[in-house]
Amino acid sequence: MKRQLGRTCIGVSLVALLCANSARAADDPQSPQAATAPQPQAQAAEGPYQIDEIVVTARRKFESLEDVPLSVQALTVDTIEKYNVTNLSDVQKIVPGLTMSQNINGYGAAATMRGVDFDVVASANNATVEFYLNDAPISSTIIFASLYDVAQVEVLRGPQGTLRGRASPSGSITIATHKPDLSEFGGYANLTVNTEGGFNRQGALNVPIIPDKLAVRVAAAYDDNDANSVTSLDNSAKPKSRTKSGRISIAAAPTDFLELDATYERLWSHAIDFQQVESFSQSSSTAAASPVLITAADRKSIYDAPFDVTQDNNIFTWQATAHALDQTLTYVGSWMQQNLYNFENGDSANFFDGKNVLGVNSAPVSDLTFGQRVHAQQKNASHEVRLQNEERLFGMFDYVAGFFTRTSRTPNDVARDTPLVLGYYPIAGSPYFANVGSMVHTTEVASRDRTEETSFYGNLTAYLWDNTELAGGARLIQYKDVSSLAVDGTQIPYATRDADYTHAIFNASLKQRFDENLMGYLSVGTSWRPGAFVVGDFNLAASPLEQSFISLKPETSTSYEAGLKSEWFDKKVTLNLAAYLQDFDNYPYRVGGNGVYFINTSYVSNALVQNVSQFNFAGAVPVRVYGVEAELAYRPVPNWFLAGTLNYADGRIQNGVVPCNDLNGDGVPDTNLTAAPTLAQLRAVVGANNLSSCKVNYRSSSSSPWSGTLQSEYSQSLGNNVQGFVRGLLSWKGESQNDPTNSYDDLGSYALLDLYFGVRAPDSAWELSLFAKNLTGVEKVLTRSNGQLSTAYQVVNVSNLTSTAAAANGSYTGITTTVPRVFGFSLRYSFGSR
Repeated sequence: MKRQLGRTCIGVSLVALLCANSARAADDPQSPQAATAPQPQAQAAEGPYQIDEIVVTARRKFESLEDVPLSVQALTVDTIEKYNVTNLSDVQKIVPGLTMSQNINGYGAAATMRGVDFDVVASANNATVEFYLNDAPISSTIIFASLYDVAQVEVLRGPQGTLRGRASPSGSITIATHKPDLSEFGGYANLTVNTEGGFNRQGALNVPIIPDKLAVRVAAAYDDNDANSVTSLDNSAKPKSRTKSGRISIAAAPTDFLELDATYERLWSHAIDFQQVESFSQSSSTAAASPVLITAADRKSIYDAPFDVTQDNNIFTWQATAHALDQTLTYVGSWMQQNLYNFENGDSANFFDGKNVLGVNSAPVSDLTFGQRVHAQQKNASHEVRLQNEERLFGMFDYVAGFFTRTSRTPNDVARDTPLVLGYYPIAGSPYFANVGSMVHTTEVASRDRTEETSFYGNLTAYLWDNTELAGGARLIQYKDVSSLAVDGTQIPYATRDADYTHAIFNASLKQRFDENLMGYLSVGTSWRPGAFVVGDFNLAASPLEQSFISLKPETSTSYEAGLKSEWFDKKVTLNLAAYLQDFDNYPYRVGGNGVYFINTSYVSNALVQNVSQFNFAGAVPVRVYGVEAELAYRPVPNWFLAGTLNYADGRIQNGVVPCNDLNGDGVPDTNLTAAPTLAQLRAVVGANNLSSCKVNYRSSSSSPWSGTLQSEYSQSLGNNVQGFVRGLLSWKGESQNDPTNSYDDLGSYALLDLYFGVRAPDSAWELSLFAKNLTGVEKVLTRSNGQLSTAYQVVNVSNLTSTAAAANGSYTGITTTVPRVFGFSLRYSFGSR
């Protein structure tokens, strides 16, 4: 399959280039396809000096972004191409207040918006920000890998769910791939190369089979890069990420009233990464010197084995639309399957390297490679039927009504290793032992989860006067979750769930257009997410308190928003403002960093033993978020464009109870712990609870409250149908506290500047650009672990097979940093329907 995808990528690019000379170079705006599909960017009719109009489908109909009483940002195909967006995480550079990242383990994809985080481990597939591909919900871990042949990306802020798919409290991100053009042959090819080993090629070919009736579009992408560009002192392997994907889309219009679309995509990816580290002495003046000084700029690791992640995804989406009696009936279906395999290195301090010594005999430990191996699967299917009007009812009403259902199966298998040091105790009862060898014990964990969601929804918009709209919507959700967890074949009772939920959400908005250039709106909306079950704690003797931080209550939220959208100076300037307040109950706040220490019980050598472990538990807490968003765009002359955005989102826990490290028992979370407590120390504090809890008023998000972007492009004709251009993108983030119990990872403000310049055709049929990303070479530590990295292990007494928990602390700390400065070029050629 890998070879087939690679050949598809090459073939599409070659065919597109070979066919270019025989095809037209511009879209036909009067084609049936253009009439039915949203036009990403269209020049306003009044004149060439105005801000381009952007059409969105946020409210299930095509309308100007400036007419939508929501906070929406759209990335048109023009924006995606200009800023060389090839994966979903690139979107955050353009959209302020949005943080998107994927963990080094491959399955921790996360998006943060409007002051609260989304952690897939804590919330499973019930996101604060929901993702959609061609109108169907899709898991973040599936969609993060690659972005190509995309027509438009829309970022909708605030509670969503009464108009599409699933309920989500912070917003949604919709991705629409290019549909086949029924009337015109066309395609494109794009090549991007950079100095960090990056090589991305993608292309598409559109072929009408029966003009105006049937068409096929084939697209493919191949991406090869140096992953996080971190190399290891103890392993010669090079970091590498490779993604191959192919997509085929079919569109048919057999009659004037029926439209059919279907898309199949196969995506395979493989990544090898090392966890970046730096010497702990870089952040703590009292820390001992490390054997080799490592700074953030070195981009180095001490891990002797990389994180290794392979994904294989299959994605089907299909849609049927029928028009009759001035009504539209739409059916949207999807089926998605993911297989993810990963290895996570468990020797964080690289202690078991065959060199470090233990015991009174100072014998070296074995050179072991151990950690956690995961096979994570997803099988998701969804169906939605929607009915809406085309012409207003009674001259004053629009409506949308629908039914939605989704099933999800997530069988996951985990093999977790525990390193054992075999000890012989010459003197009975003595803590001193002779090291006689090392080995690894593996615990098998199997989790099974099946969810079913069914909902009915409706929306009604009343046009009370020429310039006044009143809209309201509601959704009734029925949700069922059946799950189980087994450790070495033994079922864990507290992890067995058979839950049924029924909940209703609503929204309402009032829109007033004061004149043709100024619109204001007020809105209120609610949201709901089912109770989370946090996967990763496999304790065989979990306490009631511990269980309360694993199995959480459902979350509810209410949001209030006010906004203004305006155009000035003959539409040369647009200014949009929004302010909001949102309250959450039972928000699943997951502790950051390496988690909290707890007493874990597991089988070792066929006996139950206790040791000190760490895990990122979660607490269901109340949260309040305040925020303001502003957008400004200005086109002073036809060939110069400026746009800026600013976002503020301050979310805080309101006296919520969360898991914590509280070794002195004062009820306040400990900060800057530099070493793990012994089992005896921790037991003295937590007793039978296994862990501590604290009441806090933390920020609910690790992202900075402040963020902003600045974009600009200037173009000039160079003659002979060639334009020269220079464009820039500045992404700024303010100060951030990150993990509130870790002062080492407090983050100052920083800005990343990307610069592009090159030449293109006046109609953008081709473009050659040179670029520099992170032009100023900003090197910023974004996260830093709380103290030295450590490796936990068990010392097994070979005389009686009892064991004692122990840990080895290193002299390095784990970090993540900004992407390195990179230079490159991009070449794009498109023709016909593109």
